[in-house]
Amino acid sequence: MAAIAALLGFPAASPRTCRVLELGAGDGAHLIPLALEQPAASFVGVDLAGSAVARGQALVRELGLKNIRLEQGDLSTFDAAQPFDYVIAHGVYSWVPPEVQTLLLAGCRRLLAPHGLAYISYATYPGCHQREMVRNMMLFHTARLAGGSNVVSEGHAFAQLVREHQTAGEAYGSAIQQELTRMQQHGVGYAFHDDFAEHNSPVYFGEMAERVREQGLEFFAESLFSFFDDARLSADVLAIVEKLSEGDLITREQYLDFLRGRAFRQSLFCHGGTRPTAPWQLEALTSLSAASSLVSTTPELAPRVVAPETFVSPAGVQLTAESRVVRHALRELAQLWPRSLPVAELLTHALAAHGSAEPTSGSERQLLLRTLLRAAAVKLVELDVAPPTVAERLSERPLGSPLARLEARQGLTVTDLWHRRLKLDDEAGRFLLTLLDGSRTRAELLELMAGFFAQQSSPTPPERSQVDAELSKVLLGMQRRALLLR
Repeated sequence: MAAIAALLGFPAASPRTCRVLELGAGDGAHLIPLALEQPAASFVGVDLAGSAVARGQALVRELGLKNIRLEQGDLSTFDAAQPFDYVIAHGVYSWVPPEVQTLLLAGCRRLLAPHGLAYISYATYPGCHQREMVRNMMLFHTARLAGGSNVVSEGHAFAQLVREHQTAGEAYGSAIQQELTRMQQHGVGYAFHDDFAEHNSPVYFGEMAERVREQGLEFFAESLFSFFDDARLSADVLAIVEKLSEGDLITREQYLDFLRGRAFRQSLFCHGGTRPTAPWQLEALTSLSAASSLVSTTPELAPRVVAPETFVSPAGVQLTAESRVVRHALRELAQLWPRSLPVAELLTHALAAHGSAEPTSGSERQLLLRTLLRAAAVKLVELDVAPPTVAERLSERPLGSPLARLEARQGLTVTDLWHRRLKLDDEAGRFLLTLLDGSRTRAELLELMAGFFAQQSSPTPPERSQVDAELSKVLLGMQRRALLLR
């Protein structure tokens, strides 16, 4: 949110010292990592579900956090002595009754600091027309079942039955399959919340903007970098949209929703009259830091060679760069990962490495900034105002993320310092992570890991040299996966 504000020249509060409120915070899964990362900031989470809040409160106590408070409550009763710099309501607005929607918007205005930003996610048309079609058929079917049935699996099975009895290639069957794939990719909890909830009321963006305006707020931006530069749409199409919208931001965004078939928005709102009127500036990226886990799949090219170089993310998404300056910058970020580098420094290094001089450096500078922005739009680059403090290298006494260490006690899925959920490779890695409280030397960790392997069912435990090599490998992997603190 702060990074988006920086591109628009909006004086948003620093994430390091801000006040944050999350409405519908659940067990604090979003706020707790932030509270760990930014000890000088303060966080409040409110949710109606007492059991979820209790789980979060227990985790807060175990982590010893003093800058976060989770409480049970609702919008009609919650108040605060001081306003908040950021108010967050994710997955709430479209899934509550209309009167609660109004309370939510009014609460955001009431609780938001003069230059605060409110994040609200909500379901949108036209994309949700297709979702509603499949949702309605699943709700019809599951309403006829006996109590206690698994509504998600039963609903999916019926939608699958309908899809299988359509003529191949027809739009109806294809639409059902798209929705089934979406729900299955996100899991049962997502489908239950989004598609089987009692309330599910999408809205056209223009209608949402009007509802927000009635409560004294206004649309600020999407919380996605594609808001500034969406490479999926050609320059010709964007020019048509600009002409049709006649300079009106709300009209422009509604046209773009029609073009994209958007079904979900994650919008930022500010107090009416506070949004900057000047156009956003690409150069503002130099106030941010960049990080990327992209790695090159191309043998390193000579500095003066102009040829494409392909980079790939851990998820297999590729980015091809031809500019020597861009190639250098992406390689530097790859070497630094999971650390960040200020974009201004990255520019200086990349331009100096290739001896770029004006006017060439001006165009190369713009190309690199544009590449970083477009890569951030598809989550290949992290652009941040206050990046996490990750380990630069392996230390003699490795320190793992406190949250990840606690999560490793329960299973293989943990949260890294970039707030991403990831799965540890095996039980040995899980055991090791629980040990990384910063008090143990590498020699002590080696002894404990040797004991761990000796207790396994294998009749021939690995040699000490093998354990040593495995320990080095796993520790380095944890450092590269942003699980170790500096």
